[in-house]
Amino acid sequence: MKFNKISRKNNMFFPRKLSNNWKGLILFLVAAISLIFALWVWDKIVFPVSGMNKEGIHSQTDTLRFVCFILISLVPILFVASIIFKNKFYSVDSFLKIKIEKPIYKIEKSLDYFSYILLAFLLYEFFSIDFTWFIGPIDIFHEGVQLTPSNNFRLSNGSLTASFLERGLFGNLFPILIWFLSGDNSIGATRFGTILLTLLNKILLIFLAKQISENINFKILEKVLFFVFLSLIFISFADYYDQSHFSRRFVIYLLFFNILFYAIKCKNNLSTSNALLGFVSIISFLWWLDIALYLNTVLFFLIIFYLYRRENYKIYSTLIGLVFGILTILFFIPIPELKKLITNSFIVIQIIEVIGNIQYPSPLFGDDGRATKTLIFFFLTGLFLIIICLKKSNNLINNNLKIFFLFYFISSLISFKYGLTRSDGPHIQAGSATMLSILSFVVLLYIFNFIINLRKFSIKNKNLVYLVIFFTLCFNFNIQKIYLINLSLNKINKLIYAEQKDFLTHNLSDYKKLLNYYEKISSDHNCIQILTDEIAIPYLLNKKSCTSFNIMELLKPENMQLKFIEELKLKKPKVILHRSKKFTYGNGESLTLVNKYLNDNYTFHSKIDYWTFIKINK
Repeated sequence: MKFNKISRKNNMFFPRKLSNNWKGLILFLVAAISLIFALWVWDKIVFPVSGMNKEGIHSQTDTLRFVCFILISLVPILFVASIIFKNKFYSVDSFLKIKIEKPIYKIEKSLDYFSYILLAFLLYEFFSIDFTWFIGPIDIFHEGVQLTPSNNFRLSNGSLTASFLERGLFGNLFPILIWFLSGDNSIGATRFGTILLTLLNKILLIFLAKQISENINFKILEKVLFFVFLSLIFISFADYYDQSHFSRRFVIYLLFFNILFYAIKCKNNLSTSNALLGFVSIISFLWWLDIALYLNTVLFFLIIFYLYRRENYKIYSTLIGLVFGILTILFFIPIPELKKLITNSFIVIQIIEVIGNIQYPSPLFGDDGRATKTLIFFFLTGLFLIIICLKKSNNLINNNLKIFFLFYFISSLISFKYGLTRSDGPHIQAGSATMLSILSFVVLLYIFNFIINLRKFSIKNKNLVYLVIFFTLCFNFNIQKIYLINLSLNKINKLIYAEQKDFLTHNLSDYKKLLNYYEKISSDHNCIQILTDEIAIPYLLNKKSCTSFNIMELLKPENMQLKFIEELKLKKPKVILHRSKKFTYGNGESLTLVNKYLNDNYTFHSKIDYWTFIKINK
């Protein structure tokens, strides 16, 4: 019997040439299998149990699971695509050394004109807001996180250490700025500050959409139309009434990525844009702490990228910005307070994932569809970027944009840490904002490309395009509400100067009685101390907190409880709001060491409705 030699040439299962249809089918099957396997293996990955985590999982388990999910779902696609498409995909080396392209200023000017129009519509939208809608019940916990530390800062003559700042300097104290500008230390002024930061987000998102649109390979009219639609999608992620995606904390984040565009396309010389990147990344530590960690991680990868490309002058520029940022911080913040802020930041980094951890729902066997959908969206975003950025024949976007999306996608993975640490719906939404903006761009790009490639379709009539844009903007920004602009200044004043009682309505009306009583029993006290989760109470009483700890959740680790006890011993608050049945997360009850100290040194004082007070032993 004669056997044929099995070889690549005559093996029917591994033919030398595969048709494009077969290649596409193979890649699709690899993608589907990789995704399903990555979702299935999620629950199989487990760290050793952390001693401080009562849910029985290590605080970093979900982070490890997410990293494995991304690698398992996307790396096989890269590997198989590089084999079956051979030289049609960039290698890692060739992609990282890809040539930077010069901008086309004629197109930039065309997009500038429409960006100004969009900014005008944004201002119209802003002044047509019904600002009195924001006069409503206070969030006694989440708004208290910024109101009470800001009030402590004001009442302690500007001490940055009067409160333990777990969010970051601006994250906890941003009401101070708007209070100073408005001349009123009100809840309404703080909410107006959030509205202003949201407006800044929208403006930065338009500029980001403009820079992205400049770097796609469409004709001018097609590019203009694409820019308008992309801008409308982007600004929908920053909502005045819903802070679930690009919330106020993303202002400096979006500023960083707008600057990144200029940093990428500049020559290998000393450049202002790279210096600004370094400066903004350092200054972000005075913003929100988590945003600072995201941006500085991206900057670290960017410097490695420059090193690989031997763009030394870009590195020097970035380092100059970093040094200037450090000097700026040293100039404005006294050294003792800066040391305290740095120490507190390290403490927050160590404990935040333990005390606030909520396990990410099982993607295949859980009952939270949002969690599964988000992971699939991350996979699709990575898959589309592989095709758009690494496939040589795909010329929908230029090289500058390909490099930008490398870092923007890395940032989307890093910033999803926010959704992995506390995996409830709002945190998953906020953590996936960057990824959703990328996915929205990709989907819109393919829709436009499909329409443009239709045989009988060509965008040539400039007036028709402008008319479509005009009616689209009028519809999107509710132009029929233009009459509200005349009322805007009056409504802004009503919001900023609204009285405290206007924010203690509906189910919060019981707090009026509590505040009157608490003010009466603490009238001769320099400060007050609460152990409940109603963090806004010291602010509502306009009294300084006796200790720097306002959030009881931060005290769950024993070493934090010992720090709190030391401050209690030093300040000796005469009366403490001990328990609340009106609003509680149960954090005060879980503090074993603190409760032991209070049992030994405090006794029952009084009870009013839902609240119990204790007093120090004589």
